Amino acid sequence: MGEDDLDTDHPAAEYFQLIGASGHRMLAMLEDVLSYSRMGGSIQRQPVSLHTVAAEVANDLGLPFGPDAVVDSEDLKLQVDQGQLRTLLQNLVANAVNYPSPDRDLKVRISGISNYHGVTVLVADNGKGIAVEHRQRVLEPLVRLYREGDGQGSGLGLAICRRIAEAHGGELTLKETPGGGTTAVISFPADL
Repeated sequence: MGEDDLDTDHPAAEYFQLIGASGHRMLAMLEDVLSYSRMGGSIQRQPVSLHTVAAEVANDLGLPFGPDAVVDSEDLKLQVDQGQLRTLLQNLVANAVNYPSPDRDLKVRISGISNYHGVTVLVADNGKGIAVEHRQRVLEPLVRLYREGDGQGSGLGLAICRRIAEAHGGELTLKETPGGGTTAVISFPADL
C-alpha cells in the first residue's frame, strides 16, 4: 500500500504525507551536504563574465533579469571556476528569494570592482537582512536562523559560498545593504 493508494480521508493519508515531506527534506539535506563536500576541490580557472553567469542563475531560478527586474548585474571579467561561481551566485540569489522583506519587492544587484589586488563581487539584496551578531555564525555549516516567515533551507548555502571563495584564495563577508537587506562581499585575489 502506497501513498497514492489511499483515499485522502483515510487516517493514514496524513501520516504518509508527513513521511513523504520528511523524506524530501532529508534528500535535499543530503544533496546539500554532498555539494558542500565537493566544493573547493579542483579549481578550473578561466575567463568568466559575471553578467552571463548572473543571467544564467536568474534563469535557473525562474527570476526576471535586467535593469528593472528582480535580478540585475554589471559585467565584469573574472578568472574563476565558472561552475563554482554559478553555484555561489545561485545560493546567494536563492537566499534572497527565501528571506525577502515583507515591506518591499525583492531586488538583487550583482556588481563588482576590479583592481590590482583582484576582483571583489558584491551581491546585494533588499531582503530581511542578517543581524550583525549572526553574520559570522551563518557562514558555518548547518547553521540557520529561525525567524518568522523564513523559507526552508539546510544551513549549508552560505557555508558553500564561503568554501568556494576560500578555494579561490579569497573570502566572503556579510554586511548590511543600505536601506535594508544583506550584501555578500566576495573577494577573489589577483593571480600571482
